[in-house]
Amino acid sequence: MMASAGLLAILLPGIYQPGEPNPSAPASMMDPAPPVMTLRDALDQRLVSVEPVSLGGHSGECVSLQVQNHSLRPMTLLLPAGTVFAPANDEDQSLVVPVERQLALSGRATESLPAVAFCTEMSDSSPAEASGFGLSKTTNPLLDSMFGYLALHPSLASYPDVLQNGIWAITDNSDVGSIFAEGQPEVTAFREWICKLTGRDNVWYNTVLDTRLDEERRIVRTAVSVQGQVMLNRRESLTLQGHVENELGEVVWSFERATRMPAGTARFRFSLEVEGWQSGGYAVVYKSGEEEIIRQEFRI
Repeated sequence: MMASAGLLAILLPGIYQPGEPNPSAPASMMDPAPPVMTLRDALDQRLVSVEPVSLGGHSGECVSLQVQNHSLRPMTLLLPAGTVFAPANDEDQSLVVPVERQLALSGRATESLPAVAFCTEMSDSSPAEASGFGLSKTTNPLLDSMFGYLALHPSLASYPDVLQNGIWAITDNSDVGSIFAEGQPEVTAFREWICKLTGRDNVWYNTVLDTRLDEERRIVRTAVSVQGQVMLNRRESLTLQGHVENELGEVVWSFERATRMPAGTARFRFSLEVEGWQSGGYAVVYKSGEEEIIRQEFRI
């Protein structure tokens, strides 16, 4: 009597039995990859619920997503660039996600997943710790353009201060001088791109800022130093004496030593500590005798 295929499958060792894992099958057949979907799609399909909570800051990993997976399967959630965390308190800042992030979530799990977001309203208060947010999407086309640029230049994500100052240059028209990282050409190119995007001229100087929150959780930015390159092109050598003037033309700082500059084209580094100075416009001025040779303006 001829054995049936089913009987052979039971009697012969090493034969795959239907309904059991096949050890020779590709890994993708045995353990399919978790589905990948945006957080918005997962919410719309009621696969997850989420409660965004402030960690008490205004930039970087300052939001915790309390996510509950209602399905048995693990999944990967995409938090798209341009996602906005809108505060429950209207006096607090909205935060925006500049770079897409993937969040891994186990099946039937409730997890706290960190989200990287940045302030879009410098004049408002930083969200209080444990305060809640709603979810939305930015309607600012310039921010969308910036996030597209960041997607093409992922190395910029490692400079959180550059990202925050770039966002403020768009949302608050802040000085682009703070968009810099010493010796990083990709940051220099990003600043030039931001200037073109916002229709403004680039500045010749970099501004080092101290950023903190006051007692009312409002952002206080204080200029610490101004740095830049000063260029001179002269047929003759000169001895230059420098000082800094305010907007009224008053000398507020003088350099102790004169600088001897050779004939031709020359560049030299300008660096000035300005902590405690009044906000406003200034000019660095170099003279040879009574003749003004260089005047370059900056703001703090």
